[in-house]
Amino acid sequence: MLKRIGSGLLLGGGIIFCIAFGSFLYASLVFVIFVAAVYECSTIITKSASFKAACFKGHAESKGVEEAIIKQIVLSICAVMAPVIALLYLRFWDGAKGFYLTIWLFVCIWSFDTIAFFAGRAIGGPKLAPSISPKKTWSGFIFGIFGAVISCLLVHYVLNFNTNAIVFVLITILLAVLSQMGDLAESKFKRHHKVKDSGSIIPGHGGVLDRMDGFFLAAPALMILYILWSSLAFVFGFSTFI
Repeated sequence: MLKRIGSGLLLGGGIIFCIAFGSFLYASLVFVIFVAAVYECSTIITKSASFKAACFKGHAESKGVEEAIIKQIVLSICAVMAPVIALLYLRFWDGAKGFYLTIWLFVCIWSFDTIAFFAGRAIGGPKLAPSISPKKTWSGFIFGIFGAVISCLLVHYVLNFNTNAIVFVLITILLAVLSQMGDLAESKFKRHHKVKDSGSIIPGHGGVLDRMDGFFLAAPALMILYILWSSLAFVFGFSTFI
C-alpha cells in the first residue's frame, strides 16, 4: 500500500507538471505511454496459451490461431491509440482551454479510481462484476462517482469553467462510468489471457495498461463531446464548453 501511494503521488505530480508546463514533455509522455501500453498488450497476447500452442503446431494447423493472434494485437493497438489521440487533441487543440479539459479528465478518473478503491476495501458488499474483476464492488463504484463529482466540482470552481454546473456534473458522472467500463474491459482482457497485472513498471500499481485503462473510453468520449459542443456553440451562439 505504501508503494502504491508513494508511486501514485510521484507519478501524478509528474503528469500534472507535464500538463501544466511542458507541452513537449506532455506529448513525449503520452507517446511513451502509448509505446509501453502496446508493448504490454503484445506481451500478454504472445505469452498466452493459444500463442504457445501455435508455436508447436504445424503451419497448416496453426494458421488460424496465428491470424487470430495478429488480429488481437492490431485491435489492442487501436484500443490504445484511441485514448492517446484524445489526450493529445484535448490538450493541444484549443489553447489554454486544453489545460482545463485535460485537468478535468485526469482529476475525474484519478479521484474515481482512488475513492472507489478505498471505499470498496472499507465497505465491501455486492460485487460489481465478479466474473471479470472479483474485488470490485458496487459500494466502491457508487462512492467513486460521488468522489469524482466532488473533486471535479472543485476544479470547476477553481478554474472558473463556463460550463453550467449541472451539465458539468452530468458529464463528470458519464466520464466516471466510462472509466469503470474501461477498467473492466482491461480486466476482462487480462483474465482472458490469464494474467493478473499487465506489467510491473509502476510499483504497487502494475503496468501502464493498469493505470491508463480508465482513459480507454472516457478520453475519446470527452473529445467527442467537446467537438460536438463547440460545433453547436459556433452554430447557435451559446456558451462554449469551457
